[in-house]
Amino acid sequence: MRRYGLTYSDKLYEFLCENASSHTIKQLVKIIEEKFNIKLETKKLAQYCIKMHIKYKYEKPKKSHSNIPTANGTLAIKTDGDYIKVKTNKNKWEYLQRVIYQNAHNVKLPEDVYVIFLDQDRRNFNIKNLKAITRRSSAIMSKDGLFSIEPKITKLGHLSSKLNIKAKENR
Repeated sequence: MRRYGLTYSDKLYEFLCENASSHTIKQLVKIIEEKFNIKLETKKLAQYCIKMHIKYKYEKPKKSHSNIPTANGTLAIKTDGDYIKVKTNKNKWEYLQRVIYQNAHNVKLPEDVYVIFLDQDRRNFNIKNLKAITRRSSAIMSKDGLFSIEPKITKLGHLSSKLNIKAKENR
């Protein structure tokens, strides 16, 4: 049976339908190679199972960690965006804007306080461009579209969110 660029027999298709749900793709490849004496790539088998609506046991990919130790002060760009993190001690990474803000103002911010970029430029670490806001304010600002590339408008958006929070507290 040739489907999606791969040739599979009906027996193999039936085998996958019956057994895939209790095995990961890597396990299935090993079993199939032994049982059917064919060579498979895990990626191709996964694609085939998805296209044929055959459910298999999902294996969460492991994060790759480098064996090279990194020193404090090492910078890294986060993979899910363009925020920069800095290594602050043996196993702790923090957002660079947070470290800069805390050092400049000589404070330790609580976990529920974010440091935002007033002009939305995640590479502008000028202390005048950084503002500490609560998670709640950030949520309101996001929901109401109160962030702007104009720092003054973002500041007004923050004040508006604080006013909104106070009004709800006093009801």
